[in-house]
Amino acid sequence: MKKVFKTAAFLLAMGLMTSTFTSCGEDENGTDDGGLVEEQMKFNNLTAKANADGTITISGSITTNTKLKEFCLYKEDGKTVAYDFLKDNKAVKEKNEVLDENGKASKEKQFTLDIASATVPVDIYKLAIKTKGSKTQDETIGETYSFLCGAGANSSEGSYVSFVNNKSYKVGEVKELKEKVVDLVCLAGGTFQVPSAAQNQYPDAFGTSAIFDSNGKSVTSSATGTVITSTKCIATFSAVAAASGVDYTISGVIINSKGSLSIDVSGVTLSK
Repeated sequence: MKKVFKTAAFLLAMGLMTSTFTSCGEDENGTDDGGLVEEQMKFNNLTAKANADGTITISGSITTNTKLKEFCLYKEDGKTVAYDFLKDNKAVKEKNEVLDENGKASKEKQFTLDIASATVPVDIYKLAIKTKGSKTQDETIGETYSFLCGAGANSSEGSYVSFVNNKSYKVGEVKELKEKVVDLVCLAGGTFQVPSAAQNQYPDAFGTSAIFDSNGKSVTSSATGTVITSTKCIATFSAVAAASGVDYTISGVIINSKGSLSIDVSGVTLSK
């Protein structure tokens, strides 16, 4: 019996017996030179580009070293798919297919993919990625906003609207502004207008903007619609009147430069 035990111990010491443990050179996440390779994902240059009909295009790139199980632009609920990159984007689909089916991470197979979604309306979205190893990363695009504004001298609120600062200004406050933050002017009836040259008496305070109605048509004033601003905000807007009839709550969804997201308004003609 002792002889059998000694023989087994010798074989184990020499590494000649089989083992049920996963070897360091071949684990579920993949390896490199005997070590673990961590799954990597990173959003690069994530951009919401404004289009000339009031819609947006999400673009940028991701860098990964593993097969992707999921890569979707979801609506706000996180379940409804607005755009599926693995299904609808040919470049992403082809690159993803060259990776090992078992999803092992590999330094040699790290690559960067340019991404561009289908055109989508201004709304709140969630860009989500999941690897074969169930590692996840997501980024929320857009958020709700709400603030008060007014129309005319009888209003208790300012009629000059700033989306980048999420507030309104009275004429006296506009005079003091030294940065271009005013995007729209609130008129009677809860209609919003692009500031005209005649109204723009204080050039230091006024940025440029463009308004699109619900049909995506460029207009100079509207009660509801989408605004794109030189202060790099893209927002839907509508107004609810207070009992006074001259004060309004303006609200909607705004997309601005937050997190790793940047705003590109270069493709839209902005005017005062």
